[in-house]
Amino acid sequence: MSKQTASTGKPTRSAAQIKADKAYQDRNRQSKATQQKQNFKNVAATLPKTEAERITGIFKAHGMKPAEVIRRAAVRMEQGDDLRRDYDPASNTLQPAQQGAGGNGNDDSESTDDPATT
Repeated sequence: MSKQTASTGKPTRSAAQIKADKAYQDRNRQSKATQQKQNFKNVAATLPKTEAERITGIFKAHGMKPAEVIRRAAVRMEQGDDLRRDYDPASNTLQPAQQGAGGNGNDDSESTDDPATT
């Protein structure tokens, strides 16, 4: 029967097992660190604590991680969406989309209001 530790009741590991465990951990730790360094890069934003906590809470409430939000925003921007268009930084809110020059939301170049075209 093997020796057991008093606090946990689990069998103790021999010196050879401890040495093998350490060698295994060192190899894997180095391998994981190398993979991380070669395959990933951090994208960060520095925000005031209150704003960072608010944003983190919003992401958590919606079940999204910051990386997912960044990926989706990048895709939308690649597809031509200007994420700044309706944002008012002074009030930190989205504003209603502005209507066309006529004010009625109809930007068609073929307007029936012009007597020259009717």
